[in-house]
Amino acid sequence: MTIPASPIDSTFGALFIGMVMAAALWGVSCVQTWYYFDNYRRDSIFLKGVVFFTWLSDTIHQVLITHVLYYYTISHFGDTDALENIVWTLYVEVIFNAITGFLVQSFFAYRIWTFRKNLAVLSVIVLLILGEVGTSVAYVGGGAHLPTFTDLKKLKPLSMSINVLAAAGDVLISVAICFFLNNAKSGFAWSNNVINRLMLFAINTGMLTSICACASLLFILALPNTLVYFAFYFMIGRFYVNSLLATLNSRKSMRTPASTEAESHSLQDRARSTFSARLRGIMSTQDNNKPHTTPRIEVQINTIKADDYGNDEVSLQQDEESAVVGMQSKSGDFAFPLNESSEKVV
Repeated sequence: MTIPASPIDSTFGALFIGMVMAAALWGVSCVQTWYYFDNYRRDSIFLKGVVFFTWLSDTIHQVLITHVLYYYTISHFGDTDALENIVWTLYVEVIFNAITGFLVQSFFAYRIWTFRKNLAVLSVIVLLILGEVGTSVAYVGGGAHLPTFTDLKKLKPLSMSINVLAAAGDVLISVAICFFLNNAKSGFAWSNNVINRLMLFAINTGMLTSICACASLLFILALPNTLVYFAFYFMIGRFYVNSLLATLNSRKSMRTPASTEAESHSLQDRARSTFSARLRGIMSTQDNNKPHTTPRIEVQINTIKADDYGNDEVSLQQDEESAVVGMQSKSGDFAFPLNESSEKVV
């Protein structure tokens, strides 16, 4: 004989699971935030401000959803009448989730704009971002007049719209970043390797938020009489924050492998140049009528410079000893230089 699941399992039980998972991801974002401010002190005030306010918005959201569970399970434990009413923090948390998503998506949208300045792509992304924020505000405004969970069903179209717009925006941002990065590939294997890693990174970070939004949408449709979709919605903001911080904190790790390979190529070029110079010097001594000359061998390297958000500028460098190959930043905020010696660029 099977015991039917209690309605509270799929309502407040789902809220509890979502809150716990969101708290765990919030802890990860706190560690990543500390790591960022400790290791990237030379970043611009603007970039530090984006990180701080994104983390702050996400922290407030965690406080709000914790209050939701505390209200129902502690303050009003055993009060069946209280379980029918919606506590105000369950509506307000939607605003801060929207703010977090707005900050992160806007940051990536600005990177896309500075990288290729494609107005058509940027316009679609901005419309999706603003649409999600506007729908979230409408959801909270409409919910202010709906006191019970039974009335919450009236907001189903708005709930679905929020998740659709979030998923569409994340997918478009990831696709745009990958497309423009792929077009920026050069003939250098080590720089292409870095670009491939950046593309994979963009796909992975965008996929997490998209999957979470799609899962929330799916449960709204499949289980409309439950609150399971809230469990996934609680975590969307955490994935946004962690995707932003993971992108910024990965800059040093992106440099290391390519820096080693570029250094190896530089040493090989110098070895070939030295051997060639000595060989030609020996051959020239066999002819007394010709003056002794040492050939001058120059290495010509294409260097891609990028600013904080991926805007590239191709220049040409000539250096007899070594060359720096990579994406160098004019301000050092958001760059992937392949040589550690070029980390600080004016």
